[in-house]
Amino acid sequence: MAAQGDLPAQPVSEIAEIAAAAARRGGAVLAVSGPAPVRSGPRRVVAAVQALHDDAPVLADAAAIALHMGAELVVAHGVPTSFAERSVGLDAAVDNARRLLEAAVGAAVEAAPGLTVEPCLLRVRPHEMVGEGLDADLLVLGGPRLPAPGGLGLVACSALHHAPCPVLLVPRVGRADFDF
Repeated sequence: MAAQGDLPAQPVSEIAEIAAAAARRGGAVLAVSGPAPVRSGPRRVVAAVQALHDDAPVLADAAAIALHMGAELVVAHGVPTSFAERSVGLDAAVDNARRLLEAAVGAAVEAAPGLTVEPCLLRVRPHEMVGEGLDADLLVLGGPRLPAPGGLGLVACSALHHAPCPVLLVPRVGRADFDF
């Protein structure tokens, strides 16, 4: 589904409903908010991941698309800024994020040999990572979980509102105890 310019709340909510319905059927949704971004440098596909098991379909689709586009793949993860620089738990959160990114890069390279894959660890809340500052030709992230009892989460809705590039929402593996 395509929309133009800054999307008002109603069309974004309609896209979110379409994405949730597609997830229930096991399909993905591509949302295009305007003309292709003008960037310099190599083409980039950014895959936003939170947990490797849950986001395995996101990573697999992003790797296949990047390979097809002749683009590099950037696997991104955000460590919330709620961890102050001297917070208890910050080191563990950063170490976990680095391990997640290392495993995700390895999985992407295994899925698409020859693909250039780079990790990107950001100190932002996950929903802030998908906004206007994103340097990508395509953003791939998880949509509703399968089975999808609800709609889109905060990160996916933020991407639909603020990503400067097309967004591919890929259904993710279900997990009863967490809603992304």
